Amino acid sequence: MRQSLAYFLSCLLVIISFPLDQDPHNLTTVIHDSDSESDQSSPEVIEQHQVQQSDLGSVEQAVQHFQLASAELFQDERREHEDSDEQSRSPQAEQQNQMEASSDESQDGHNNTATEPLIQSEKLSDAGEQQQDPVQAQPPMVAEDSSPANMELEESKETEQVDPVEEPAVPTEPLIPSEYEKLAKGCEENPEDFNGWVYLLQYVEQENHLGVVRKAFDAFFLRYPYCYGYWKKLADTEKKHGNAQVAEEVYRRGVHAIPLSVDLWLHYLSFIKDNADPEDPETPSRIRAAYEHAVLAAGTDFRSDRLWEAYINWETEQERLANVTAIYDRILGIPTQLYSQHLQRYDWSRVTEIENMRHKVIELRQEVFNQNEQEVSKRWAFEEGIKRPYFHVKALEKTQLSNWKEYLEFEIENGTPERVVVLFERCLIACALYEDFWMKYAKYLESYSIEGVRHVYKKACTIHLSKKPNIHLLWAAFEEQQGNIEEARGILKSLEEVVPGLAMVRLRRVSLERRHGNLEEAEALLSEAMASGKNASETSFYAVKLARQLLKVQRSLTKARKVLLETIDKDQTSPKLYLNLLELEYSGDVQQNEAEILACFDRALSSPLPLDCRLTFSQRKVEFLEDFGSDINKSVHLQYLHPQTMSTFSLTSVLNSQLMTMNPYGMLALLISTMYSFSILTG
Repeated sequence: MRQSLAYFLSCLLVIISFPLDQDPHNLTTVIHDSDSESDQSSPEVIEQHQVQQSDLGSVEQAVQHFQLASAELFQDERREHEDSDEQSRSPQAEQQNQMEASSDESQDGHNNTATEPLIQSEKLSDAGEQQQDPVQAQPPMVAEDSSPANMELEESKETEQVDPVEEPAVPTEPLIPSEYEKLAKGCEENPEDFNGWVYLLQYVEQENHLGVVRKAFDAFFLRYPYCYGYWKKLADTEKKHGNAQVAEEVYRRGVHAIPLSVDLWLHYLSFIKDNADPEDPETPSRIRAAYEHAVLAAGTDFRSDRLWEAYINWETEQERLANVTAIYDRILGIPTQLYSQHLQRYDWSRVTEIENMRHKVIELRQEVFNQNEQEVSKRWAFEEGIKRPYFHVKALEKTQLSNWKEYLEFEIENGTPERVVVLFERCLIACALYEDFWMKYAKYLESYSIEGVRHVYKKACTIHLSKKPNIHLLWAAFEEQQGNIEEARGILKSLEEVVPGLAMVRLRRVSLERRHGNLEEAEALLSEAMASGKNASETSFYAVKLARQLLKVQRSLTKARKVLLETIDKDQTSPKLYLNLLELEYSGDVQQNEAEILACFDRALSSPLPLDCRLTFSQRKVEFLEDFGSDINKSVHLQYLHPQTMSTFSLTSVLNSQLMTMNPYGMLALLISTMYSFSILTG
């Protein structure tokens, strides 16, 4: 199995490591046809690699590169841009820049406002290199000192010292509207209210206040990063304000947060093409690299046909027919919804001018197509059952959930690791609010990728399921298994802060400390839970846990007895307290502890416990005196008293069953009988 895991993620390692502005390697063989001669002199021709269908990578590679390496998806491009900018700064260019800066000082009043969005976009681009979590990325307010924007500012300052010019006042941002504060506060207090977020975003879109728009959308994406349409809305808003680079950064954050969104990738690619410099010779390479990253992230999705078609159409426009052939070779082996159309659109006349070779090539591709057709037919019923492939806060129908579960089981048993990972990622978009699917995904990855499991737990617990305890407990247990005790401790503590009062979380924190020898901390956690109990029942529950901890782990009978006795004084109607006190006394030497054991029985018999509970304690007291008693007088007295108590209890039970049918005189008789029973029982 491990040796049969490969294509998607091993190739991911190769392609994702390439920057967006360099030529990516193809995953399939490019057939050199009669048109390839015109492409050989072009540096954009993709190096040929033969894909072996039996060489199928590993789940560990799949997860690491599909989920984790996406954080580095776009970093190399920015580094390359910075390097090229630095190299282009020759002494002549520096001198020219200084002359331009000096000559433009008189226009600073007009340029300050226009420069500010550019500086902000540079800041966003620099911050993107450092961010690890895409949904938490926010426009930073401080740019790197070495950025081109800051270099221009420094040069401008130097020229100002030579020839100072009065600058007009920079227009200040408009005040934050009170209506925004009201809507934002509602979302902060109740982040699960999706309609509240919708109202907030609709409001800020109507207001001409870019800072408020960014603030609202960033807060929204921290909670709902899978809403791909809102990523486009924010990008459009930035573009409308003239911030093209910031808009591109928004798209980057979006495809990082939801890499399987074909729609978002298509919008992003259209944005890149619309804003590309046609005179720049590197533009085709950058666009091609963006397409490669798009099909790498979302190309194995069953509904990714539009993305592949867009890639093919663009390469056709560039007249790179060898690349078009290579793309067709890749898509013909991927089960997609419109798989048959790709074979129909394929121009076989481009393959080769040699007739015999053409037939051979067509035969090979037809064989791949036939195999792919079989794979599509196996999955067609499952795909037809997916009615809502996108994210929404509304609950899914039971049939939808069942379909996803059955589809996952089928893919795990029959599919490649690439397809299993992609299907899980697709499922978790539609079922992001169901912790069962997140736990199933983490369980699947446990044998292959530690970082992949951690990534799944982190994404689920910090974004989509922040108040679901079960998956948090599993995450903490996983980190403890890996030896990350502080991380496990922090997960449990954070969960308890978000969802206070859950006994399972407090007990898990106690057991964590106990397992690692922090007995004082475990005792302190239980004592704190007792003190902060909302009612007597909750306090008694933690008291029993603390007493057991003190007795069984810390070997302190005295402290355990003290905890139970003090709690009994506050809650005299809890049978569990008396039973645990009795168990505690029994755990020692019963002959030496006879007085304490009898005192425990007497305390229960004289308490306001229900009559049946006290009868049970009376019976156990008789048994104790018979087995371990040292005073015959106590045994004889209790043997005489207990049968009377039994008969009284039986009579009382009969009368209680007739209570509802009795007249007032019958109820009075029952009351007298009950009082007589109490007098006998208590002596």
